[in-house]
Amino acid sequence: MPFYRFHVDTPEPQLVIVERLKAIVRDPPGFWESFSMGWRGQDPGLPPFVGTVQGNLFKIRRDIRYRNSFLPTIRARAESARVGTRITVNMFIHPLVAVSMVLWSALMGFAIARAQPTWAWYLVAFTLAVVVAAFVPEARKAKRLITDALRGQSRNGISMPAKPVP
Repeated sequence: MPFYRFHVDTPEPQLVIVERLKAIVRDPPGFWESFSMGWRGQDPGLPPFVGTVQGNLFKIRRDIRYRNSFLPTIRARAESARVGTRITVNMFIHPLVAVSMVLWSALMGFAIARAQPTWAWYLVAFTLAVVVAAFVPEARKAKRLITDALRGQSRNGISMPAKPVP
């Protein structure tokens, strides 16, 4: 299962960092909003992520207008460090997608291995290549957006808070 982990150390206090991350996350759309969003373009003023924020914990994903079952689910935690704040980010594909890919590969590989053993390895390699090719670019985009927000750089016209909101 694709997994990507990184951390960012910043000199700013935890409250500032949490507010910066909150500025790039919005609540997940409801059913009808999600349905209607498929017919119109993406508003560039909206935050680039949807998900939930609970204190210093974030469970988010990028807000995209196309289908990608391998879109990373992102879990982040902001913790006070000796000097500033450390943000630990974990990205992974949805567990049900991972299970379905493993089952699909195992069933097809088993069926092919009985007839043509070499093709089983090609199938496994192809499946892995598809997963990586769909996951890695999305993980890189998410990392860039998160690190830009942590540095206080604005994206899509979203203003980043410089000081904690009281």
